[in-house]
Amino acid sequence: MKKIIFILLLFIYSLVLSQRVNYGGSLQSAETKYHSIELKGIEGVEERYREEIKGNKFLFKDILIGKYIRTLRSDKNTVVDTLILEKEILDDRLLISKSIEGVVISAPKNKFIQMKNGIIKVNVQNNPILSSGNVFESISKLPGVSYDAINDRFKLNGNTGIRVEIDGESLLLSGNELMIYLKNLQAAEVESIEINSSPSAKYDAGSGAGIINIKTKKFKKEGVSVITNTNATKGRYFKQNTGAKAQYNIHNKSFVLRYLNSYGGDFEQANSLKGISNSLSSEQEIYAKINNANHSIGGTFENRFSHSKLTLNTKLTFYNEDIQQNTDLIFKNNSLPYSEIISRQMSDNSLRTFDAGIRYAYDFKKSSLVLRGNYIRYNTKNNALLSSKEVQNIQHFKDLENRAPNTVNAAVIQVDYTNKIDSTSTIESGLKYIFQDINNKNLFYKREINGWEYDEPKSNAYTYNEHIASAYLQYYKSFKRIDIILGSRAEFSPVYGYSSENDYHLKREELNIFPFINFSYANQSKNHHISLSYNKKINRPNFKNLMPFVYYIDPYTKILGNAELKSNITHQLTLQYLYKQKYIFNIIYSQNRDAIYQTHIHNKATLSSMLTPVNIDKIHSIIFNANLSFNMLKWWSLNANINLFRDSIKSNDNAQNINTQSWAYQWAITNRFSLPAKINLTSGFDFISDFIQGPYKTTSFYGLSLGINRNFMNNQLRFSLTANDVFNRKEIKNHLLAQEQSYFSRQTFDSRWIRLSLTYIFDKGTKNNTSYDEDTVDKLKSRLK
Repeated sequence: MKKIIFILLLFIYSLVLSQRVNYGGSLQSAETKYHSIELKGIEGVEERYREEIKGNKFLFKDILIGKYIRTLRSDKNTVVDTLILEKEILDDRLLISKSIEGVVISAPKNKFIQMKNGIIKVNVQNNPILSSGNVFESISKLPGVSYDAINDRFKLNGNTGIRVEIDGESLLLSGNELMIYLKNLQAAEVESIEINSSPSAKYDAGSGAGIINIKTKKFKKEGVSVITNTNATKGRYFKQNTGAKAQYNIHNKSFVLRYLNSYGGDFEQANSLKGISNSLSSEQEIYAKINNANHSIGGTFENRFSHSKLTLNTKLTFYNEDIQQNTDLIFKNNSLPYSEIISRQMSDNSLRTFDAGIRYAYDFKKSSLVLRGNYIRYNTKNNALLSSKEVQNIQHFKDLENRAPNTVNAAVIQVDYTNKIDSTSTIESGLKYIFQDINNKNLFYKREINGWEYDEPKSNAYTYNEHIASAYLQYYKSFKRIDIILGSRAEFSPVYGYSSENDYHLKREELNIFPFINFSYANQSKNHHISLSYNKKINRPNFKNLMPFVYYIDPYTKILGNAELKSNITHQLTLQYLYKQKYIFNIIYSQNRDAIYQTHIHNKATLSSMLTPVNIDKIHSIIFNANLSFNMLKWWSLNANINLFRDSIKSNDNAQNINTQSWAYQWAITNRFSLPAKINLTSGFDFISDFIQGPYKTTSFYGLSLGINRNFMNNQLRFSLTANDVFNRKEIKNHLLAQEQSYFSRQTFDSRWIRLSLTYIFDKGTKNNTSYDEDTVDKLKSRLK
């Protein structure tokens, strides 16, 4: 039996190697001396090779057969053509009679979807459904991606914590800022979007559910490019976003300036019913109106040298909001009201951020080195005034003022080194250090007869320091149809915190090893791509959850941090299948230990309630996902995103005693219709059945969206009109699964709206840059919490 298995493996190995060939020859040019030749795979071939030209001769060893873009480089110009490699060639003679400065022959259009080592690349401009509207809408339609309206965030394969990047760099934005940014970034500016649901060892282990990398179009001409856009949204309240990006290229330098402005109103409404005992219950209604304004300005400078590139960037953000929140809390005995407390809270919050970064990349002959550093400073001021009264005048509540200044300083230093052993093997390694220093105060003042008096028992101050030192090593080996990646990452994260209340000290030191394995198979001729990967991830509690501060909604309801939170460890196994570069099928199994969820907890003795993050002992999940794209007719495109998932949750502690499992499904259908006069209509319908998330079960809901768009002035002016949640059905209903508690809530948001968007693109170039660098993008930078 062993001999048979050995012979079979030997046969498969020889078959794999037989799909690779050598390619070489000589170069003859009367005018120009070319120093390098590159082959970039297209139409299903994902490989990229580069060799030096020595004595006008070149040789590539063990490269995949297929179609390539062939690029010849000199110090003066670049010449590009197409190569179809079907067999071994060792005497190819390239005759170049005349040098043309800056010649670039465009590659054929990429397929809609490509997959390489488990990373799915969706070519936005080749898909009519994704290329209209803004990037926020495009991400919502990606394979395995859904939008969580409750927490204003995206989910990937049912899991939260997606890291969003632009051209390989993490967006250092808060949740609200991120959504504003994505709604202002137009799909017309995007070339492709990469979905990495199983980040390898070279990425931070805290990458969450995965990474979405938005690859923007590159303006390569020398000259000026300007993109401006504005959109106005009318739901219950009015909102407006305006953005502009200007770029100037000259020789090997590039200057980019970005500005973003948004303002408007929003609301959140939550009604809840709590069972306190057999006879006692309470009903609570909360309505919050939010007015906000955001200004952000940033710039990037890039200088390209012969073998290296220097990038500098900086950004300033100014965010302000005021919140008017009204709360009505009614206590009942045997369903009859006996006490009603009405509360009103006025909040004035501001956030100032500064971010500066540097990146330097150097390419050696067979290796590359990337150095980067980043500094971020947050300055937050939150002020709130809570006034409460009982209608029956049984109990008197003093006005309570809360002042919560917060300062965060963070720094990132990172080194990445890549060594190409040969044309089929690569080793990657790197070091990274992250430091966060947080100083936060939570001060309360109560109104007395003689004025405001400091409320020491409620007040607190907290300092927090977090260090994350990491190192990784990763090996990549490519055969003809099989790629293998083996990697491991080590992260040491000491955390120190101090609270002035009760002289509380927090000290934790964690050392974790995160292995990664990926096995990929590609049969280009039959359009089959398979990827199997395993990775281990961590979700560390952020400062907001760890901070043992109190935020009062009314005298009986508060939000409280949990300094005892543990890190969430996830083991994930992912199987992906791509057929004909159009149809994606995923099976994902994950095991979560100590998952973190915001949870509602009653205190029957005091009749009070609190929302606090807690750890859920164990969650087992399996997800089946399919994303299918069809060209139904010449004028009709359809995309279907279908999810079937099963969750099993077990948690046994004093706060949460949960033992449940559930099957659920979700599907989203998007249609695009091309009409005469270059008018496009889109419609989207999504539905999700009852499902569980952490300690809650959420009932089903659905939504319908409609849109129309048209381009003018040779596609320079783009117009779109979108209506969201037409039937106003996106109402979130939850009930708590904990056996000892009875809690039901209903949440509504400003989900039904109509939006008008205008985008204008202007570019004026003098000539093409001689550097053909289409796919060179910055690597990953950790997003700080």
